Formats: sequence, structure tokens, C-alpha cells
Amino acid sequence: MTATRFYISQTLHRGEVQLPKAVAHHLAVLRLRVGDAVQLFNGDGQVWAGFVSTLDKNISTVMVIESLGFIDSHCELPFEITVAQSLVEPSKMDWVVEKAVELGVVRVQPIAASRSVTRLDADRAAKRVAHWQAIAVAASEQCGRNRVMQIESPTSMAMALKTSTGAQLLLHPEGGVSLQNWCAANPPQPVTLWIGPEGGWSQEELKQLEAAGAQRVTFGARVLRTESAAAAIAAALQALWCKN
Repeated sequence: MTATRFYISQTLHRGEVQLPKAVAHHLAVLRLRVGDAVQLFNGDGQVWAGFVSTLDKNISTVMVIESLGFIDSHCELPFEITVAQSLVEPSKMDWVVEKAVELGVVRVQPIAASRSVTRLDADRAAKRVAHWQAIAVAASEQCGRNRVMQIESPTSMAMALKTSTGAQLLLHPEGGVSLQNWCAANPPQPVTLWIGPEGGWSQEELKQLEAAGAQRVTFGARVLRTESAAAAIAAALQALWCKN
């Protein structure tokens, strides 16, 4: 039976580790028992094996037996993908975050686009980032990643462009080159995927992106929904660039 995985934001070591209350509660919800095998990770890439030694919905402990080492080689991509995702309605954004984790994305940068339906003030933005980060943690536990995808604070396109690194790919149904041809002409490298909102990027935003060197790429004959685009392109990049 596969060991259940839990993320804990603390230093891990051999011996008994007390679990945070939320994780202890999660063990109880999953109906784990004393002696059941578990794995713990804290986001540094290392994973630790152990078993439940005491169990309570508020305070539980795990007896850590050994480190299984840094096993990123089969979990993380050989190149970094950042998703610059325009803010969309909450349920769609949750889905974007979850699937981005599953597909190996290292960072999601929410963008307050001019046509974004969702608008967040500073307080709401902080709460949403915490919510999205929790989704990223849960998705990492499920999919086997030992590093947690980073969720940045929502910002404007202009501010995001100042810190964006790697090749800038603007998914757009008009103009540009096909993603397949672009990947054939370029070696695996860090990329940022710019995904517009439901109503698309404004002309001013398109000018900003292209002035910053973003390359328009197309992906098939169909127009993807904003919440589907990042997952589709991340999967395609892996198929085109990864040998295994």
C-alpha cells in the first residue's frame, strides 16, 4: 500500500515528529491508524519515511525512520514553467492552481488584467493567495511533488514584466508560430506562459507584452478557455521537450 504523504513546514529529522494540528486532524479524517506508513516533506525536495506513532485529532506524532533523499529527478521538470495567469473567477483559479502543480509548474503569478472579471483589494488578495497556496500544498501531497509551487501576490502586467524571467510565451489564437515549431527551434529553457482573461488581453496589454519580447504562439485550431490554457501548454511543453 502506498504511504500517505503530508506536507509540514518545519525541519524534518529522524525520530519522533509532532504534527501541526491541521495535519493531525487530516490524519484522523483519513482514518489512519497507529503503525500506518506515511511520508513527510517540507518543500526542500527531500522526502522522509515513517509511521504514525500516536494518533489524536489535535496532537499526533510520526516516528520518522529515514530520509528517502532528494528525489526531484522524477518529480520536477528539467526546465522551469511560470504561469502568468490573469485573474479569473474563484473556482476557475482554484482549478488552474491545482492543475499547474500536477503538471510541474514552479510558480503562478496572478495578473490583474484590464478585462479580468475578478477584482481583489489588498486584504482579499492576501486571503486568496493563502487559499491558493493551501491548494498547491494539497496537490503536491497528492501528485508526488516534494517541492511546493509558489503563488505570488496578484499584480499588474507592468510590474510582473519587470521580474519575469526566461522565454515569454503569449498564447494567442492569431498570428505567431505554432508551439510545436517554437519548441523545435528552441532548446528546453525556463518559460513564462502569459494567459489572458475570459475576454482576452486588451490591445494595450498585447503591445506591452510584445514590447517586452513576448513571442506569440498558437496551439491548434481551437480557442482554449482561460482556465484550460496553462494546463494544456504545460503538458505540451513536456511532451515536446522531455525525452521520458
